[in-house]
Amino acid sequence: MRRILIFIMTVWLTQHVTAQQTATTLFGIHTGDSKENTIRKFHQKGFYTDRLSKVLKGRWQGRDVNVFLITKDGIVNTIVVDDVEATPSEKEIKNRFNKIAATAGDKDSLLDDTEDLWQGIMEDNKRYETTYQKGTKNVRYVIAKCRHPKTYRIVTYYQHTI
Repeated sequence: MRRILIFIMTVWLTQHVTAQQTATTLFGIHTGDSKENTIRKFHQKGFYTDRLSKVLKGRWQGRDVNVFLITKDGIVNTIVVDDVEATPSEKEIKNRFNKIAATAGDKDSLLDDTEDLWQGIMEDNKRYETTYQKGTKNVRYVIAKCRHPKTYRIVTYYQHTI
């Protein structure tokens, strides 16, 4: 009985350590933790929870962002980072997106100067996105339109896939 218990504990610890090594991270905060622990860790990094909307707010890469946590069975499997302020310039959002796509090694997603984002999103139902993937780590960047015409933001999804 003792050997069986030791074997079960060894398997459990091995899986736990492996999951932590392969989890997608943002600020050193892993997906795969409980929502309460993840919120506490964001608070330690200087983020705060908005009293009205219950959304995590803070700064990331020099921008004000909202952070949303998506859970499955009480465990955070996706961290969504959304720009608070829209970018009114197509040129600026294209440059930002192209830097991300180039860093991810996704040359097929690079946008040229002639691409009309508004028409692409609104009329042609195009999705402008690029993904960085390594093992089970998955980071997806999407250009999203805002309520005001010709304004955009980048939404980033840090996702742990099995």
